[in-house]
Amino acid sequence: MKAFIITMKDNPDSVKLSQRCIKSIEETKTPVDVHVSNAVVPETLPDTLHSYFRNSNIANIYYTYPKTPEENRHDLRSGLQLSAYSTADLDKRVSCLMSHYVLWQYAIQNDETIMILEHDAIFYVRNKPFDPNIEFNGSILGLNDPRGATRRANVFHNKITPTFLPLDNILNPAPKDVPWVDDNKLVPQGLAGNSAYIIKPKGARTLCELIAEHGLWPNDAIMCKQLMPGQLKTLYPYVTYVKQERSFTSE
Repeated sequence: MKAFIITMKDNPDSVKLSQRCIKSIEETKTPVDVHVSNAVVPETLPDTLHSYFRNSNIANIYYTYPKTPEENRHDLRSGLQLSAYSTADLDKRVSCLMSHYVLWQYAIQNDETIMILEHDAIFYVRNKPFDPNIEFNGSILGLNDPRGATRRANVFHNKITPTFLPLDNILNPAPKDVPWVDDNKLVPQGLAGNSAYIIKPKGARTLCELIAEHGLWPNDAIMCKQLMPGQLKTLYPYVTYVKQERSFTSE
């Protein structure tokens, strides 16, 4: 399986994190074919949007998610309650989405299941290498430990952690349904962050269709349980975790 690490190649900090991710893959002997994927950044965003949407007849290919708290709303098209992300530079948020979108398109065009990693992903050392070709129902499989990676992380963790066996006694990661972390099921909910996941062509196709229907949303908002019912799974024990000193999206 190919593993694509989204990396800002002209940013030394991003390159350093990407190298750390590669080192963790090597140290854990995870059997993937590593590729560094050049991240979309604000400077390259206009050309990327033009490249993918220039022939589109769809009117909604622009950022339709709330930009400020004043724009928070119950979205009639999706039926979801949308709240603005904390983002100083909106182009960075859209660039993050498009960095994933480019790889979703790759999966579709090559009819290939791939692993997508953000540069801050690190693979856990395990008793044996993780097999990325694990079978799972659904179309997207989250690999990430929620702790430190997503909101309401402890709720996520507690809902999928077995109460009858300690982590060290569980030998093989097993797919589980992504849990609800909010009682309000109108709030978009999905993977434990988008730092590490496996995606089938079907999942990539669904996401691109959702973008076409709803416009440009943060990637972890469009990839939610409500818009992709039954398609999102997560692994436990976790395969990856994040360790990042700064956010490249919210600054």
